[in-house]
Amino acid sequence: MKGIILAVLLASAFPLAGCANNDNDNNNDQDQVQTQPEKAPVKGDGANASYPFTSFDLDVDLNGKDDAIDVDYDQDKKGTEASYVNQTKNQNLQGDAAMKELDEIFSSFAFNERTPDDEVLKSVEQAFDIPKDARSVELEINFAGGPEKKYRR
Repeated sequence: MKGIILAVLLASAFPLAGCANNDNDNNNDQDQVQTQPEKAPVKGDGANASYPFTSFDLDVDLNGKDDAIDVDYDQDKKGTEASYVNQTKNQNLQGDAAMKELDEIFSSFAFNERTPDDEVLKSVEQAFDIPKDARSVELEINFAGGPEKKYRR
């Protein structure tokens, strides 16, 4: 009799253990979906690029178009992620495609954390062809080995 009861208890425990694992797996899948970055990982040459900054975030609003230009670049120990949206040029690039376009622009920059704010903004506005009548230009840069700086116009 004890053998039958033990067999029934063990048999009923295995399906419950399986359900617990499935619930955990589903929760992990949901967490991964929710925490994925908007930027895509960079795997090509841009992942190893050396710029005076580790993070570059540019948001430009034009008259009638919010986020007409939106650039996000982040490089850290885990890797590099990039996205580049330019509605004036019908561009919506992620990952390596974004980095290819951004590398040409970033490589032309000659500023650092000590460069006056006006010069940094002027350089970025020229590089991204930002119209002078842009409603707003917001730029955040984390300089390598230095501070995070915010620029506004």
